[in-house]
Amino acid sequence: MQGIVNCPPNCGLCCMRCNQLPELMAYDRGDGVCMFLSEDRRCQIYERRPMVCDARAVRDAWMPDMSDEELLDVSLRFCRKLGAKV
Repeated sequence: MQGIVNCPPNCGLCCMRCNQLPELMAYDRGDGVCMFLSEDRRCQIYERRPMVCDARAVRDAWMPDMSDEELLDVSLRFCRKLGAKV
């Protein structure tokens, strides 16, 4: 089940509402949008993005016993909290 957590292409929901997430507030450009999000909703620093922006990296570093299914559940709840219809 590798790769079970995949955001929809160019979603950017968490990046457009980073002022609502304590872990991402440092990246807020002042209007709630991440300073690294481009106009076409692509991360300009994707290959070197902070760990907090990569659910699998956070899981692997801090919760290595969490299954892919649990990670998907947590990720979907997080998206719904931001208003996603998933």
